[in-house]
Amino acid sequence: MKKNKLEISINLIWILLTANLIFTVGTILSFVNNWGFLQLFLAGSFIFLFSAWLIIFNDMIKYQIHKKTHWIILMFIMPFVAIIFYLLSRDKLIYLGQK
Repeated sequence: MKKNKLEISINLIWILLTANLIFTVGTILSFVNNWGFLQLFLAGSFIFLFSAWLIIFNDMIKYQIHKKTHWIILMFIMPFVAIIFYLLSRDKLIYLGQK
């Protein structure tokens, strides 16, 4: 069985998630310390998370994965956590979906 690859590399998604985490921490620090950058950090965090979310959502739709509806619902409820777990178990989910 050949390995299915994302059209956009998985490393790019990890970079997007890391940038989202950095911007989220910046948002929290900006809120607590009354810095003037709250909206900037919040917008950056949203952009990075939404970009990663769209890429993963497109990948879920494109491939036959195991329990697709479960993963899509989880993407709406807990997007950051769902993206991480999906990336870690992606190959196994595609393999189980093809059985």
